[in-house]
Amino acid sequence: MSSDIEDPPEPTAASLVSGILGDLQHLVEQQFRLTRQEIEDELRQRAAAAAIFAVSIGICLVDAIVLCLSLAHRLHWATSPPATDPAWLPL
Repeated sequence: MSSDIEDPPEPTAASLVSGILGDLQHLVEQQFRLTRQEIEDELRQRAAAAAIFAVSIGICLVDAIVLCLSLAHRLHWATSPPATDPAWLPL
């Protein structure tokens, strides 16, 4: 049995620095991709929230109009004499 075990050659300083720079470049590119993805997700969420907010504002506007009409009818009913239909404050 021979004990001819070859040790792998030791990496040079230039190859180590080159590997580190390559890894750094890969990490920076990955960070930019992740940041872009987060921004796109955030914009999608904000668009959905804005749509829901717009619908709720529309519903509140319709509710306010109906409330004003019902208050006008209530005021008409409250100011009319007991046995008559005409009111002191016309509709």
